Amino acid sequence: MTSSQAVRLRDILNDALWIDCARPEIRARDQLPGTLAFDHPSIGEIVAFATEATGVDAIVAAAAAKGPPTSAPAPARAPASSTPRRASSGGWLVEQRRAEARAFIAQCAAALMKCQKGKAALYCGGDALLSEDVAEGGALRLCGEIARVSGAAFLCENAFARVDRGGGLPCPTRLPYFPQDAARALSAYELVVTMDARRPIAMFGYDGAGPSHLIRLHDDAVWDLDVGDSVCVTAQMLLDEVRALAKRGGGRDLAPNVSQDFSPISPPSPPTHDGPLTASAMCHIVAALQPKDCVVVDESLTSGASYWDHSATCERFSHLTLTGGAIGFGPAAAVGAAVACPGRKIINIQADGSGLYSAQALWTQAKERLDVVTVVCANRKYAILKLEHAMQRVGAPGKASKARSSTVLYPNALTELDDPPVSWGKLAEGFGAKAFVAETMGEFKIAFARALRTPGPVVIEASLQ
Repeated sequence: MTSSQAVRLRDILNDALWIDCARPEIRARDQLPGTLAFDHPSIGEIVAFATEATGVDAIVAAAAAKGPPTSAPAPARAPASSTPRRASSGGWLVEQRRAEARAFIAQCAAALMKCQKGKAALYCGGDALLSEDVAEGGALRLCGEIARVSGAAFLCENAFARVDRGGGLPCPTRLPYFPQDAARALSAYELVVTMDARRPIAMFGYDGAGPSHLIRLHDDAVWDLDVGDSVCVTAQMLLDEVRALAKRGGGRDLAPNVSQDFSPISPPSPPTHDGPLTASAMCHIVAALQPKDCVVVDESLTSGASYWDHSATCERFSHLTLTGGAIGFGPAAAVGAAVACPGRKIINIQADGSGLYSAQALWTQAKERLDVVTVVCANRKYAILKLEHAMQRVGAPGKASKARSSTVLYPNALTELDDPPVSWGKLAEGFGAKAFVAETMGEFKIAFARALRTPGPVVIEASLQ
């Protein structure tokens, strides 16, 4: 079961059934007669039992009313002559649902294999982008193999929470950020299968850009594989089905039980020449020097556009990025990653404007002696906001966005960070972190290599040209 599914199931219990899942002994909130006592089997069985005991109509009515289901029947109680009912008594319902899920996945596989090669896409997010050796039990290799056997394109969310990358792992194609580009990319497919991912939508509303939903196919051509089981189980079932169809003559090249390495291990070599430090050169150097098993917290936004491609063939690493439109997550997420993974180097590629939202995280990194290298992409502007402003055709900036003071008008002052410029080196030192400033490719290569060898937090102000 995926984390998103667990949240939805918890909400059903909390909001519709008024049952508190967090307590060892689960009771109806409005103290209806009867107590549902479990020793915490799977949440799926709890939901199955609660659904069976309370009745689907009562669930729907309670959810609509947003109040306790006072008119709903009480959870079923066992007759006095029998033992109390437990969650396991709903197991038959779970099995029935799993049988229905298997049938649904078989239909999905058939539709996938009927598509001409390259005309279907497997669109993944969440646990489907994690490798199988993590605690959560990711399904990345299975999804890559599904794409290989079926001939489908292997896509991932643009705003993913985490992707395990490199080291021979399957390498999905990242959906473009801007909705016009994403919709254009998705329009190449006649069928889309989503795996632990919501259907993509535009981050903002754009004038004349069309609907906010970016998969513009009929619902019959979109298969959402959210069937109540773990992503690994779901992916394995789908892989078994497409392999079986391929063996029966599905028209695909098939090497049974052999996973293809989608991203061969061949890290890029760092540039040997010197010159102005551009955003692309910065990404190239980071990808070339980043150590195996590092965690890259990526809030580089416009400056890091080329990092995904530069890092495609690196040694194994985990790539985290911003999952929504609320900028400023990078420094704090780097703290969390360092606390969670003390044995791994954390690299935070950080846009300078976004970093100002949570710069105090540098003090936490210094206080806790966290092993974090922060690369500040110092282009001295809120470039992503300027891009969005232009894309949305908001019109001429108002006084607030032009004001440098109460008497002087200065175009786009609220999206510029050069008057006065922010000194990230001094800021980092003030918080207790080591700091370097790099203005050329050579300086950045030396500074980044030194930072990787230095214990504790290090900040590199990369002055981008």
